[in-house]
Amino acid sequence: MKADMYYYCVGNGNYNAKSGSVIVKIAKIPAVNPTLTDVTVPYDTKAHAISVSGGSGGTIYYRISTDNSTWGSWTTTKPTRTEVGTTYVQAYVKGDSNHSNSSATVSKKITIKTSYWKNTTKKTYYATTASAISAAAANDTLELQRNFTDAGTVSINKTLNINLNSYTWTKTTSTITITSGNTVCIGATSKGKITTSGAFNLITNSGTLVLGGPTSFNGSLENTNTSSSYYVVKNTGMFTQTGGTITAYGIGIYNDEDGKVTIPSATINANYHAIKNHNGSTSISGGIITGNKGTGVEWSAVCNDADGILNVSGGATIQGSNHQGISNYGTCTISGGTVKSGNASNAITNQKTGKVTITGGTVSTTKGYAIRNLSTETAAVAISGGTVTSSTTSGTISNEAAGTITLSGGTIENTNLNQEGGVPTIRNTSTGKIKIDGATVKTGGYGVYNTGAGAVELSKGSIGYSGSTSKYIGQVGIYTTGTGKITMSGGSITSMEDGIYSKGNSITISKGTISAKYIGVKMLGSSLVISGQSSTTTTIVSGDIGVSATQNVNITITGGSIKGANYGIQRNTSISGNTTSGTLNIGTISSTSENNPLIYGGTAIQSITAVNCYSGLISGAGLCITGSTITVGGATTNKTNSPTIILRGNASSTKPVISTSGGITYYSGRIGATGGTYVKVDNNTKTPIMFKCYGWTNKSKSS
Repeated sequence: MKADMYYYCVGNGNYNAKSGSVIVKIAKIPAVNPTLTDVTVPYDTKAHAISVSGGSGGTIYYRISTDNSTWGSWTTTKPTRTEVGTTYVQAYVKGDSNHSNSSATVSKKITIKTSYWKNTTKKTYYATTASAISAAAANDTLELQRNFTDAGTVSINKTLNINLNSYTWTKTTSTITITSGNTVCIGATSKGKITTSGAFNLITNSGTLVLGGPTSFNGSLENTNTSSSYYVVKNTGMFTQTGGTITAYGIGIYNDEDGKVTIPSATINANYHAIKNHNGSTSISGGIITGNKGTGVEWSAVCNDADGILNVSGGATIQGSNHQGISNYGTCTISGGTVKSGNASNAITNQKTGKVTITGGTVSTTKGYAIRNLSTETAAVAISGGTVTSSTTSGTISNEAAGTITLSGGTIENTNLNQEGGVPTIRNTSTGKIKIDGATVKTGGYGVYNTGAGAVELSKGSIGYSGSTSKYIGQVGIYTTGTGKITMSGGSITSMEDGIYSKGNSITISKGTISAKYIGVKMLGSSLVISGQSSTTTTIVSGDIGVSATQNVNITITGGSIKGANYGIQRNTSISGNTTSGTLNIGTISSTSENNPLIYGGTAIQSITAVNCYSGLISGAGLCITGSTITVGGATTNKTNSPTIILRGNASSTKPVISTSGGITYYSGRIGATGGTYVKVDNNTKTPIMFKCYGWTNKSKSS
């Protein structure tokens, strides 16, 4: 700016006055540039402008670039960006009349970062998990916006809902931690997933973790690291899975420090344990839990350690792919669902400290045992309901330790009908006990096969054939080669070739029914005691021999009923050079009815050793007593309380009712015969002798 200026100077005594004009110029000052500041925000559907402060002396102009090199035209419109990416911005001030133009500023950026999380409660967006969690309030919902590879540290220290939608959240460096006292509910569609391949646990939960909740969980959690040292979920708090899938190349769920796992519905697939319940409780009431899917892996699908509590119910399925269904060291209760083995091993292995209780459901195998017991606990296995089944030649239940297996209900079955191979349903090989107290045991071979020192007790329930029609080939209700005692105080053994077959251990029968095709009770050594108030409480019925005893068997009979189509009791067989010895004592019974005899048979007693009849009823059809010395009413008995022997023969038979190959000594009593021929007894000086005679001929001793 310039202007003419006039001036006049007044003279004095020394100077003259003067006037004139000059030109005055005023220069413009430079305009002041604004300060631009970078703007970085996550994508949130909104336009974000460059940050501007200051600037004076004119009008601010802007220009933008996408590469910080090629620039657009200057404009007074402040630049903004909405979509993900970067916009470079420069500015200058176009001076007004008093100011000169400023030079362009250095470039600054508007950066819209990819947003991975949306807080649907606050309607805000976040580029990192940590920032989303930090900004959230308790009970807010964080929603995954797109597939996210997350290298950040994630610690959830508040109660939140997380919705994966259909996206994948990939953790690359560290576990997702849920701290104590906080609840996290995760929802997802079928494509939603949290995954890692890292050498760490995918989720470490000390609070409460729910797969499901406000939003259903149909997605998956996955750890593809092949080491068995890492888990999909390590739980020390409370974990509930209401749906979706857990896939583990290592272990699916590891429950520890009194943690609680609840699975009402889920799919879990693991190369090692699907669930490791180390210390705490796990309840599975639905879903399919599959373990040991890895090649050559011999881990159980579910492992319940010594301090663990495992409950299986409802429609749950636990199955091994290549190995066991459940390995139990702690307390395992099954009230429903299905437990199955894989291509090898057992459905359940009850380890040394384990206790298994089954009240319902199904335990099955096609390879090993349905239940293998290695526990020494008194209540090692208790079954009161459900079905335990196998189709293997090994057996259905194997007791290999000192523990007791109690079967008070349910069905224990082996459907393998390879009878000639001696396939057992229950196998007892050690000092443990088998107690059948109400269960139904079905077999195609041996109902119980006892090779150890443990006892077998049948007090209620039944042992019978597995198939529709018994073939009577190699079937034995209880077959024992060990030293354990067999006790039958109730129940029944039916549809067997032989009822009980003992090779050396004692048998006591006080009640129950044995029905066999050939031999009711077969003994090779030791002792047999049969008692019962009447023939209705203890009954042994066979199509051949009621009781067969060889190799030094001591037999005591005080009641019940023994029926054999050919022999009631047979004791005159030699096996491998061992001639039968031992004693046969028929003691006191309460029944005195002639129609309720103690021993039936074509030959009621066939014995090569002495028979002491202290009291009782003996009845036969045809040949009744052969080859033995019969003492009726021994010296230690009350001779006036005479026993009764009723001989039911055939009137047309030429066979004698009583053979004289041995001798009969009567201290007192009566002999009754119907039909057949009577040969005078030895030692007829013993009196009194009372006879009840119907249609028989009295012959002299010399006849």
